[in-house]
Amino acid sequence: MDSQKEFINFALNHFGYQTPRELIERLYLQTLINCYENIKFTCDLENDIRDQFVKQLHLTSHVLGKLVQNKIVYINWERWVFTDADELGRADLSFSISGIDFLIECKRLKYADINYIREGIARFINLKYAKGDEYSAMIGFVISGNISEIIRKLKVKINQSELAHTKELIEQRVSNWKYSFQTKHQRIDKSEIHLFHLFFNISST
Repeated sequence: MDSQKEFINFALNHFGYQTPRELIERLYLQTLINCYENIKFTCDLENDIRDQFVKQLHLTSHVLGKLVQNKIVYINWERWVFTDADELGRADLSFSISGIDFLIECKRLKYADINYIREGIARFINLKYAKGDEYSAMIGFVISGNISEIIRKLKVKINQSELAHTKELIEQRVSNWKYSFQTKHQRIDKSEIHLFHLFFNISST
């Protein structure tokens, strides 16, 4: 195996998935949802919340936990990524197996903060994160406020002129999670990226 495509096909066949998207939704995102349901949150700082997910991902009995423990899948947090020759970016969370990287940006939310777009989604559009990748994700940690209303207002902002590169807002749930949606964007190099958006209510747990 000397090409990325061969590594990807090998990994997909080994895990029993047909496409990278199926692997991402069923192995990574579904496990994050399962972890959320088992965490008792004791903090409201973004990095501390994320770290509780990382700890749970290492401990979970779900198949992903076993893959992590056996060093087949790697979880990275505070991952430094090259954006160009002069600049480094730091992603919140990513999963890696040979040929497939899946990067996640996390944001703490009290309301439909425009920074979810300007310092989150825009980093994918501007190729600061996940250059060359077809799929990535945003996770909103809702520490106060009405989660449904926050999601509704974020959808409106995503469709406004500031994000003219939004090609599609997809109401389809992510891994059947109630607080989720999907978007598709055109990046500055004319490629497209599909973003999964998941929201977890930290304030009521």
